Amino acid sequence: MGFYGGPGRGGRDSIDIDFERLFGRGGGDGGPPITFRGPSWIGKAFAFGLAVVVLLVLLGIGDGIYTNYLWFQSLDLQSVYVTRITAQIYTFLAFGAIFLVFLTANVVVARKLRKAPAVAPVEPAALQIPAAIVRILWGFAIAIQVLIMASAATGFWEALLKFNNASSFGVTDPVLNRDVSYYVFQWPVYQDLQGWAFWALLLTLVNVAVAYGLTTDFRRVRTSRAAGVHLSIIGAGLLALIAWNYQLDIPGLLFSHRGVTAGASYTDVHIQYGAFLVLTFITAVAAILLLANTLVRTLWLVAGSVGLWLVALIVAGGIIPAFVQQFQVKPNELNLERPYIQNNIQATRQAFNLAKIDVQDFNVQDQVTQQAVQQAGATIQNIRLLDYRPLQTTYNQIQSIRQYYDFPDIEVDRYNINGEYQQVMLGAREIDTTRLSAAAQTWVNIHLQYTHGYGLAMSPVAAITPEGLPQLIEQDLPPKGPLKIDRPEIYYGAQTQNWVIVDTKQQEFDYPQGDQNVFATYQGTHGVRLDSFLKRLAFAWRFGDLNIVISNTLEPNSRILFNRVIQQRLKAIAPFLSYDHDPYIVVDGGKMYWLQDAYTTTTKYPYSQPVQGFNYIRNSVKIVVDAYDGTTTYYVADPSDPLIQTYEKIFPALFRPLSEMPEGLRAHVRYPEDMFLAQIDQYRTYHMTDAQVFYNREDVWAVPQERFAQGGAGQARSQQAIEAYYVLMRLPGETRDEFLLLMPFTPAGKPNMISWLVARSDGADYGKMLNYKLPKDKLIYGPLQIESLIDQDTAISSQLSLWNQQGSQVLRGNLLVIPVGQSFLYVEPLYLQAQTSPLPELKRVIVGNGNKIAMTDTLEGSLNQIFASGVPTNGGVVSTLPPPAAVQPSAGASAAPVASASAAPAPSSSLSASASPLANVPPEIAALSKSANDHYNRAQDALKSGDFATYGQEMKQVQADLQRLGQLSGQ
Repeated sequence: MGFYGGPGRGGRDSIDIDFERLFGRGGGDGGPPITFRGPSWIGKAFAFGLAVVVLLVLLGIGDGIYTNYLWFQSLDLQSVYVTRITAQIYTFLAFGAIFLVFLTANVVVARKLRKAPAVAPVEPAALQIPAAIVRILWGFAIAIQVLIMASAATGFWEALLKFNNASSFGVTDPVLNRDVSYYVFQWPVYQDLQGWAFWALLLTLVNVAVAYGLTTDFRRVRTSRAAGVHLSIIGAGLLALIAWNYQLDIPGLLFSHRGVTAGASYTDVHIQYGAFLVLTFITAVAAILLLANTLVRTLWLVAGSVGLWLVALIVAGGIIPAFVQQFQVKPNELNLERPYIQNNIQATRQAFNLAKIDVQDFNVQDQVTQQAVQQAGATIQNIRLLDYRPLQTTYNQIQSIRQYYDFPDIEVDRYNINGEYQQVMLGAREIDTTRLSAAAQTWVNIHLQYTHGYGLAMSPVAAITPEGLPQLIEQDLPPKGPLKIDRPEIYYGAQTQNWVIVDTKQQEFDYPQGDQNVFATYQGTHGVRLDSFLKRLAFAWRFGDLNIVISNTLEPNSRILFNRVIQQRLKAIAPFLSYDHDPYIVVDGGKMYWLQDAYTTTTKYPYSQPVQGFNYIRNSVKIVVDAYDGTTTYYVADPSDPLIQTYEKIFPALFRPLSEMPEGLRAHVRYPEDMFLAQIDQYRTYHMTDAQVFYNREDVWAVPQERFAQGGAGQARSQQAIEAYYVLMRLPGETRDEFLLLMPFTPAGKPNMISWLVARSDGADYGKMLNYKLPKDKLIYGPLQIESLIDQDTAISSQLSLWNQQGSQVLRGNLLVIPVGQSFLYVEPLYLQAQTSPLPELKRVIVGNGNKIAMTDTLEGSLNQIFASGVPTNGGVVSTLPPPAAVQPSAGASAAPVASASAAPAPSSSLSASASPLANVPPEIAALSKSANDHYNRAQDALKSGDFATYGQEMKQVQADLQRLGQLSGQ
């Protein structure tokens, strides 16, 4: 054959290859073979290396399946993994087998029917390939193609499972009158199958063409009648698949973006729909003619049908729809597109649950009244002065205790503490082994000893120490506070990146205590037990760490914990769900848990406008993860959602009804931010339900802007969109305070406020949303206007400038818009942070109320200033502004911020908490102001202690003092 094993003429360590005998030379005398110098074992080594590579790949796949199964088994969720992995394996094998049989059969037929080459002398330089090598190359090529096509089909597993377990939406589209479930569950499968079949036929066509033309001489390509028939049949199949694709393009019109909005437009319904029918018919005819060509054997039928298809594709599929859109629709767009705009509005509101928002008018007054403040005592006491960004820095300064602890995030929640329902800020103290010194980052420390964080810090949102720091009610190590945390260890969290092994001979570091450390041993039952050599070997392979096998510290009861980052863990369990960006820590029954919101989303809701990569969303699942042992439970929060109904059918062991969630945890369920933000993005436009108003964009809203940070000297001020924020307040007409997620709106391009939206989180009202619309013929200051008024106040701005020039930096917290009674209070905390030490301290609180702005060192002081008719007391600054009623704007309009004018001008020195009242204030007014302030402070103390009788008496005295002040000032 031309291959010579053994020593050969080139020597013992050589391979002789006679290319003359292998390929032929056409009449030459052959001559000596070409010899390549090299060890004779190279071929064997190559084969051995290839076998090792294949083995390693198979070991990697098998190890991943095995260790994943053990992990799911440790969570009692092995059935979830078995369902997923078997669906993937079956899909891979089924589609791979189908393609293998189909391709192999066609190639074998082609090889059998191909025309044999005529006997002829071999021409000079002809390339001859032995038949054995041809068979090897064919087998290798087919194997590669089968692997590619099988792998491509593996991704169909989820769509196929949903197809087989589909649930009805109970809503039909307005064009084709199909249930939405067709587009969500069935249509994607048909698209996948059509695409896969098309590529399978195309690859088969290429292989068959090569098979018919392949001889021992590449320069001789022989064709036959059998080849023509065979290729025509495959070609007809390809044309049939193209025709099917045109039929699948018709449902796709309901996701078109040709018109004003998403969904089928006038041109899509009246022109493009017909074009797809024409193209389907022509392509089907072409397929039939191509089959007829196997009998008639005339190319003009095929060429004519293909040419007609190309003309129809260009004219009917492109030119005519574009012409109609440009010259018929655009000049008369509103009239022609009106019903399709209405379809889009209705579908988008359904898909994002906007249709269930309760819209109410909010007849706003110019100012919050004193009576409203009295009635909103809990709301005032829970105004969030602690901004989560500076607070995170503060917690890490005063509560991290050691360098290896970290507060990766700060959350807002509500708790009943000492019988009082109040809003709090809290953060989990997690371990971060990257903060250990380089010498301490040993294998034992990282994987066996420093395994968990410990406890949390908590402070009421408005409780501030005299130094401007948060007033901690849960703190230190071990934790001290009213929550009574019995199990403070945090093995699972937001930054538990590394895997650990617990219950070993090495005790785990628990927490520091003075100069000593306290150690403990994991008592949980979850985690994979390393009770066999096979398991240790499998995990050593998975993590690339031989120490798991050779360490003598491990015992049969040792457990390996991994996938410890909350979102990483949940995505490993249920990758088909989408997850909110922010899991939050909750304490209940002495234990710590993570609560995580999950969503079902799709891009296949017809006519719905997409946002953030989807056009349908439901907060269908609430997930609880035990921070200690990792127990993970999925609760169905929206059983009416067809997507979660389908997933429940597929994974019955994964989901539980929300009613089974412990009551203590349900009390901390909150409306999720990411869901709210997606709804806000849509509601800014889709609160308009009239097609004409929508088309003209007459009432588009925007998220207000605020100034968050005040840079140091020479630095630009930062402006950003307001974030949705949680508040504890009483809604208009309600009798109790509740935990809400709130967002104000301004008209697009205008800074004045036009509306505010809330989502409810407590009890039976969970998930309900209310939109309070403000009058369009009245100016209500928006957040950025209040920010501008703050900046324009000479006393306030001069103090901010002074602070920024003295080695410190002013941080402006979120400007909160708090509905109180029939108006709004605007509250903005100011933090002061030394540039050399990042420890932000709350130094001032700015309060705005209608036409007044006040800044003192406390919320109570600023409120006192607001209700003291503009008279400064306690060293505060109050600025009175032109009343909004005097501006008289047109509907929906706004006015530029008006420079503030102080009712009683105060120098910058009055910003100091120790400054004296102004000398030119009449004594009686000063005395009344002091009296009102004292009574107000006593009223607040009574409110905090629950003494409502004293609170009412003191507030009556405040009202009497203020009325007398009004008489003296002529108001």
